[in-house]
Amino acid sequence: MESTIGYAFLGIALAGGLLALAAAYGFSRITKSAVESIARQPEAKTEIASLATLLGGMLEGAVLFVTIILAASVGVLYALGA
Repeated sequence: MESTIGYAFLGIALAGGLLALAAAYGFSRITKSAVESIARQPEAKTEIASLATLLGGMLEGAVLFVTIILAASVGVLYALGA
């Protein structure tokens, strides 16, 4: 039973690491696209920047939601193991 819980903790840790990598990739893509768009159309700078900020906020919200789920999973596993 304890080895199964250990593997579950390992899975949660790997999921958290993949979440961090995916979030960093998503933020970099949003920033890259915004900078390219502003370079192409400087007159639309404020609209592009506000849209990039909105998209970044939505991505951050999704990351926070999954982080809370992972933390709750750790709490459940800890309660089962204790």
